Amino acid sequence: MKKKLMVLILGLVFFASLFFLRLITSSQETIAQDFVSNEVLVKLKPEAGKEVAIAVLDALRPRVVNYLGKEIAFSDWNPEVKSKSSFLGDPYLVHIRVAEDIGTEKAISMLKNNPNVEYAEPNFIIRLNSVPNDPLFPYQWSLNNTGQTGGTTDADIDAPEAWNIFTGNQETVIAIIDTGINYNHEDLAENIWVNVDECGAGKETDKIDNDNNGYVDDWRGWDFYTGNPIPYNEDNDPKDCDGWPGAPFYYYSYHGTHVAGIAGAKGNNAIGVSGICWNAKLMSLKIFYLYYDLGTGEIEPISSTDAAIKAIDYAIANGAKIINASWGLYNDPSGLLSAISRAQQNGILFIASAGNDSSNNDVHSEYPASYDLDNIISVLMTDHNDKKSERSNYGKYSVDLGAPGGSDPSQSAFNILSTAGENADHRYLYHAGTSMAAPHVAGVAALVRGHRPYLSWWQVKTILAKSVDKISDLQNVTRYGGRINAYNALTYSTPILPDPPSGLRSFVYKRDDGWYDINLTWTDNSDDEEGFIIYRNSGNVFWEIDRVGPNTTEYWDYELPRGYYYYYIRAFNQDGESVKTPQVAAKAIG
Repeated sequence: MKKKLMVLILGLVFFASLFFLRLITSSQETIAQDFVSNEVLVKLKPEAGKEVAIAVLDALRPRVVNYLGKEIAFSDWNPEVKSKSSFLGDPYLVHIRVAEDIGTEKAISMLKNNPNVEYAEPNFIIRLNSVPNDPLFPYQWSLNNTGQTGGTTDADIDAPEAWNIFTGNQETVIAIIDTGINYNHEDLAENIWVNVDECGAGKETDKIDNDNNGYVDDWRGWDFYTGNPIPYNEDNDPKDCDGWPGAPFYYYSYHGTHVAGIAGAKGNNAIGVSGICWNAKLMSLKIFYLYYDLGTGEIEPISSTDAAIKAIDYAIANGAKIINASWGLYNDPSGLLSAISRAQQNGILFIASAGNDSSNNDVHSEYPASYDLDNIISVLMTDHNDKKSERSNYGKYSVDLGAPGGSDPSQSAFNILSTAGENADHRYLYHAGTSMAAPHVAGVAALVRGHRPYLSWWQVKTILAKSVDKISDLQNVTRYGGRINAYNALTYSTPILPDPPSGLRSFVYKRDDGWYDINLTWTDNSDDEEGFIIYRNSGNVFWEIDRVGPNTTEYWDYELPRGYYYYYIRAFNQDGESVKTPQVAAKAIG
């Protein structure tokens, strides 16, 4: 009995420790957004004198930052010597940096009760009120909706609030797999990805594969289009010129350039529009060519799965963190699925547009958005009133969330304004579609990944999903019931997710009454799950059929009719779900 009691007490202590550790982690993370980590401004009482003041700091063994921003040893601090003081106007105010294992909060708690310390406080971060000076920003309702188009105020992604925290960095690469990018565009040129291993020392067009990646002179991406009726592409120029050479303007769509500008046009540069992530790098991977069919008079984008697969593999090999795919097809190519799986294995989020046919993707799948891969975020479009746009595809199980995409197929202010051609007459255009919604999510993902580079791709997806603004119009047509919000995503605490189960197996039992029972077993690899979610697919999509408690390794699915069934399982806790197990098949046909 005593042994059982001791085990119980130890268990309670363990879980209590986990709980408080979670609180501490969350608290430190929130504070780190408000002040510089591991720094303190400490005001020492002048009457104490130099030697006593140094003794106050002895337990911390900090580095002192002088007024020129240079570090000196704390023992060298001297209020009577300019170069040894932190602030010329107040020599007894000291700027110190402490070791990471001490941190800001602990250092302050050690200092504030010392009678020789007047006060000790964090080195608080000061931010601009980051409304950009781009002249077309007032027309970008999707970023900051003031009702300027007659829509609903604040039906937007809260971009200015997010920019007060972070505006992106150029270590985050977004691969735009599309019609190419007008890389000379005044609002994009500074953010275009460059392959430094290929173009170093002026080697841009030396006809040599300097980085030995199989693509000669690919210093700014690649054009992967190889098909008929225009078979002369597949070269190192992924520029967005969606028509044959010399075609009039109305044969150009600038689709890829428009997408790129939404995600990452340079912000606050007093030019044109503002992208969501002001400083991301945009990798131009061209797979489409706009073709004019002389027989029908129709203009259509032409591509093929081989081009998409090669573009995805190129993005993987060249350091992309996010792929934007504002395109789709109704066929289900295995090669494309495998390529996106390779992207997942390399930690890449794949943002896919849900489609513009007003159809339910749970019933009529559109790929790649409908692939059941964990790294895919499928996006529908919302309008300036936070409603699902009438033309948007949807799906309670197959579409994750919404983002602004406009509503009117014409080029109106109700739609999304972004970058287009280089000619003065059409540098910026309005477009609508889930193609425009997807890069809103890609841009927010780039902000989150750049701001917290230690997060895994799955944690980033979890944050994007759980930080949406809940929208009534999206509750039954998306998995997470909301529209993306950049500020919420940047301020959402780091999810501590359970480890996924493994070894999922299925066993089929035929009953005497002709029905079937299916038994699932798995290995529990997590110590902090609250339970497991069972997903089943017997048609077009996987959906949750049940939940079981923690430490469970078996589940029975009873009284099923004859057919083929597929399952996978996730562990879950209060922060979210684990990645899924590989799916297993159960053939109830014997």
